[in-house]
Amino acid sequence: LDIAAIAQHAADISEHAGRLEILLQEVFDKLDGIEATDNATRGAVDAVECFTTCALRNGVLMRDAADQIAALVAEGGEA
Repeated sequence: LDIAAIAQHAADISEHAGRLEILLQEVFDKLDGIEATDNATRGAVDAVECFTTCALRNGVLMRDAADQIAALVAEGGEA
């Protein structure tokens, strides 16, 4: 891969990670509206919240890494 391709991949990853964060926030918003009236429902909501939290954290890490790669590429391109 050349520098331009790496920069494009980093930009694509950052963009997709940003959309992932928006979608996962929507999941959180929907979960907040669920009233767990029994243990099974509470357990299901808790499991989805746990998964969503992990997925959101991974999205943030992906975006941060992609942004760092883009910065390194820009720095290398200027050298």
